[in-house]
Amino acid sequence: MGGSSSAGAVRLAGWPLVVTDIMRLHRLYVTRAASPVAVVQRHLEQAHGLGTDLNAFTAILDGEALIAAEASERRYAEGRPLSALDGVPFTVKDIVHVRGVPTTAASRAADPEPQASDAAVVARLRQLGAVLIGKTNLLEYALGLVHPDFGPVRNPWDKERTIGGSSSGSAAAVAIGAGFASIGTDTLGSVRNPAALAGVVGFKPSFGRLPVAGTIPLAPTLDHLGILARTVADAQAVYRGTASRGGRGHYGPWRVGVALFEDVDPTVRHAFLDAVARLKGAGVAVQETGVLPFAAATAAALTLLYTEAAEVHRERLQANAAGYSAGTRARILAGSAVDGPDYARALAVRVRVREEVGDVFRGCDVVLTPTLPAPAPREDGGGGDRSLGSAPLHTSAFNLLGLPALTLPIGRSPETGMPIGLQIAGPQGADGMVLRAARLVERLRGPWRAPWLT
Repeated sequence: MGGSSSAGAVRLAGWPLVVTDIMRLHRLYVTRAASPVAVVQRHLEQAHGLGTDLNAFTAILDGEALIAAEASERRYAEGRPLSALDGVPFTVKDIVHVRGVPTTAASRAADPEPQASDAAVVARLRQLGAVLIGKTNLLEYALGLVHPDFGPVRNPWDKERTIGGSSSGSAAAVAIGAGFASIGTDTLGSVRNPAALAGVVGFKPSFGRLPVAGTIPLAPTLDHLGILARTVADAQAVYRGTASRGGRGHYGPWRVGVALFEDVDPTVRHAFLDAVARLKGAGVAVQETGVLPFAAATAAALTLLYTEAAEVHRERLQANAAGYSAGTRARILAGSAVDGPDYARALAVRVRVREEVGDVFRGCDVVLTPTLPAPAPREDGGGGDRSLGSAPLHTSAFNLLGLPALTLPIGRSPETGMPIGLQIAGPQGADGMVLRAARLVERLRGPWRAPWLT
């Protein structure tokens, strides 16, 4: 699906490195056709240049990144790379701990002291030789609002339009080529939402597959770590290196369920149905799933989110209420007003929804939905764009149930040029199946290139 370039889109001049994927980059490193130091330097330049312009970073780690890149280059010269991720630049959302760097969570209420150790996922990526180049901006404590001292991340397709959240800086960094991948967090859609709006891949594995140790929690029964990348293959490469265990796969024939929400913008509907038609044309068995219990799931997930977030932040809020933005503080206080019976009812809804969705997956391997109801609207809400207010309806059920879900770009709005995402979800533990289905959709879609890299 085509589209005109947005008037506010940023453009990239003089990008000297061929845009590639992680496995091809690894082969270039092995044959010495590319240098880890040069690649990391170029990604750092992107972070300082376009990344700063978009307010995507809270910290850029030049010194330690170049030291790590030099060590990677020596390993390749000696023929002993640590993994296919050796020398690959990546970023992490600034709610994930990095040793020697404060974790700001984009809030003035956070501990200003440098962290003593890496989060488990960061430690694992370093063990594989991946090179951390920076920490990315986010919505305050991942709770859905911008702290004014940190400001919003801008969408690289059009700086006047939203990039969503809360892993907004991670999505922007990946989109502009400041890191091949980023580690974000996803509690109700916080990886998939900005990934869809920025035209990149966002993968939320099954609950617990990526270790959350060393990450500031938001709602522990809903929190997932997730991976943002430019391609499904890159997300898969990072997942294979960091997941606590593999997910079952499936090579077909596929049985695909389709759930198309009533609230979607016509441009989203058209792109979604076009992607479904490509699958049918490739011989994939496609069926309607009927009405899924997403409204009930969303209501239950929001109750759990605010209740658990209030408990997570209770002591910090008492000690430093002024450090939070007014909006975030109000959300935490609202969560503290939820009573025990309401929380218990939300847990009961989780059990019922799990049974209903389980019935759906007995009839199909994966389910497709639009990731969001509309392309990115303007930050001020103007321009005639539809609201993203129903966004949790599309994503939160998969957090409530802990199921794997992935978004990838399938087209662009012909009116605004903004990306449109398709979401693929699978049953518990079927992470590999979701990734393989996504690679099929990606292949049928054809090449995808952001306008500033064309």
